[in-house]
Amino acid sequence: MASPSPSVEQFLRRRHEQLQHDECSGNQARASWKRRGALTLAFAPMLAMGALPVTAMVGLGAQAVSHFTSIGIGEVFFVVVILIAGAWLAKTAVSWPRRVKDNALNQLLPVVITILLVAAGVTEIVSGSKAPDPVLAMWFLAFGWLFVFYPRSRQTWTLGRRVLWAAGPLVTAAVIVVVWTAGFFAYRFDRSLDELKAYVAELDSGVKYHAGVTIGDFTILNRGVLRGCDYAFHIDGWHERDDRWIAYCPTSAPSGSGIDLLTDDWYEYPG
Repeated sequence: MASPSPSVEQFLRRRHEQLQHDECSGNQARASWKRRGALTLAFAPMLAMGALPVTAMVGLGAQAVSHFTSIGIGEVFFVVVILIAGAWLAKTAVSWPRRVKDNALNQLLPVVITILLVAAGVTEIVSGSKAPDPVLAMWFLAFGWLFVFYPRSRQTWTLGRRVLWAAGPLVTAAVIVVVWTAGFFAYRFDRSLDELKAYVAELDSGVKYHAGVTIGDFTILNRGVLRGCDYAFHIDGWHERDDRWIAYCPTSAPSGSGIDLLTDDWYEYPG
């Protein structure tokens, strides 16, 4: 069998090299998009916490959207805008021309800022926002995190670096959600409904009221009055914003400034 001519061999070799180049380019493109996606998820919560002027403007926009649509649409708007800002930051980060010098200080900075950020975030969550100003500390730390991690976006992600990149944003995102939802108040209140209903049934049957009784996830501090409602209570609980007045109004919906429906026949009012 005759061997291929030199021109055929050259064609096959160039074709093989082109395929290898295309495969390498495709892998690099996929890796680049994967990194940009990871950076977007990392930068978004840090922007939301650290870039307060930006967050405030987006929050005002979300309120306007909620006013004309619904609260849920406004929240989606807020999240989408913050993700877009994170994506823009990720796009600029992967093309950052300067590399960080490999010395002891530059190796220590990401570790220190991550430890401080995680400690402040965990304190905020565990204390139910009652600890003295951990969110203020997280504001400065989130800004510092962006300053430290942004120029490191092109580094090779070893396991240790992956942990550092993930820890701060995950804790910060958790803090934002806990603060935003008042410690998942709606969920905890809904979970306590059966016990609250049982408690008002006991009061209906003649059981004497005592301040400080714990019902579900909340403590009843005092009794109140709201016109048109059977019972009203001043409650408190784990989260700072649990301190509020609620009323049980099974026969008619109360009306007035600041009165909001919580769920079923339960309302929150200014007290």
